[in-house]
Amino acid sequence: MDIGGPMTLKNYLRRRKLNKHKLQELSHLAYPTIRNLFDEDQYLGHCSIMVVHDLAKALDITIESLLEIANVKEIHRPDFEIHKGNYKHALLSKGDLDFIEYIITSDIITIYLDQRWYMESLYILGMLDYLSRINEIPLYNKYDYLRDRKLSMIIYPADVILISYLDKKSNIKKECFEKSFPEFKRFNIVETDLRNVI
Repeated sequence: MDIGGPMTLKNYLRRRKLNKHKLQELSHLAYPTIRNLFDEDQYLGHCSIMVVHDLAKALDITIESLLEIANVKEIHRPDFEIHKGNYKHALLSKGDLDFIEYIITSDIITIYLDQRWYMESLYILGMLDYLSRINEIPLYNKYDYLRDRKLSMIIYPADVILISYLDKKSNIKKECFEKSFPEFKRFNIVETDLRNVI
């Protein structure tokens, strides 16, 4: 049965005979995300790369094909604090070992690199290496070529920047950098707590 009209994600899903519940079951995405994709209230380009990846995997197509079907030219790049929060939530919901497996099998670091989202890719690599260390797992060597890279400026958490701005005498930036996990610090990213997320 051919469903007329231009190819859209909604039409593609209908042609594949996928309803909201079946797609949620295949992708393991949150139901509100699935509903918005079907209702086209939320364009795929505004979803995180994690969502785009999980959806493409569930549909057994490439990310590029999925973006073409949805007529998305570019994936929306979220604020870095939102990016960190999304991955911290994923870590809390999956647990350390499943999160490590997800990062490795999804190759999300390479996906971010392909987008030239260097902060995001190095942050995820920092998470992967930190979790590997505390769980006594050998480092995944696919990303060895990235481990000596460094961002040109130090990236502090938003709350640290705010406190530093409001209290010019504060040493909070220096203190946080010194306390930062070494897996992040080597990239010039300050991270002291992966478990604390709102």
